[in-house]
Amino acid sequence: PYYQNSLLLMVEAQQDLSPRSLLPCHRLDRCTSGLTICCTNPKVARLLQVQMDIKAVKKMYLARVKGKFPACSSECNKVFENNLPQEACWSWCDSNTCVVMDAPIDILDIQKGLRCVKGSGKASKSKFKYIEYDVKSDTSLISCCPLTGRQHQLRVHLQALGFPIHNDNLYGGMVKNTDCDQMKMDAIESIINSHNDDSKIKREKGITQETAKDAREVCLCCKGSIGIQKCFNASQLLESGHAICLHALKYRINFINNKKSNSQQPLAMIELSVSPPLWADLNQESTELLNSWLEI
Repeated sequence: PYYQNSLLLMVEAQQDLSPRSLLPCHRLDRCTSGLTICCTNPKVARLLQVQMDIKAVKKMYLARVKGKFPACSSECNKVFENNLPQEACWSWCDSNTCVVMDAPIDILDIQKGLRCVKGSGKASKSKFKYIEYDVKSDTSLISCCPLTGRQHQLRVHLQALGFPIHNDNLYGGMVKNTDCDQMKMDAIESIINSHNDDSKIKREKGITQETAKDAREVCLCCKGSIGIQKCFNASQLLESGHAICLHALKYRINFINNKKSNSQQPLAMIELSVSPPLWADLNQESTELLNSWLEI
């Protein structure tokens, strides 16, 4: 049951692939939407992972954050002055017209998976670019480019800057409570129904009906609503914080021959992208702005 509702197994079922044949090339937070790169060929997956290890991949995210995000250096001086953690520092990049955040990230609560800006953490750097501001909701649409790959990096850096991501209750973002209870009950019912419907499960070789029956007897999730609530937190049950306004929009992968240290010219390049989320209504000007930023 633990793997049954995972992204990989659902895609394998939809594409009629063998169980555990899909290989993820990177990680994406469960509550983050957008692009996830997977392969069915181990050699191709390893090739992509190598490019990510040598930082030959440019990543672009969209985020909706609380408040009016600064759009120029003078606004940054007013907003960030004396408001950042001691270990964090920011700078304004004129060529990209964006904020560069440099702040180490460490674990704050290992049980909850909570991270924070802390001097003992690993070096982390991100870029953030203002796109537009919505007066009605008092939120800004921004583009984000992580230059390092720490867990929850964009979420932690934006919280430290004072602009938490909308709906991200783990890092101080606002959460809409509309229909939360109903969404929780629907999620629980969905889990119960999936456990009761063997016809939709692609069984791995070697797993007999008796083995599956024994597993159900010790599985808390198979004991109904109370057991499920003991196994999953509020975010996992879609009660709150399950879907934040952070979206992986585009990855640009440059294939570099790492053996030739004197040449960093890419041998090839591929660009993978998905559609923007519903909460990011991009006009033509905003789209062109995003595309030009990835070129730099």
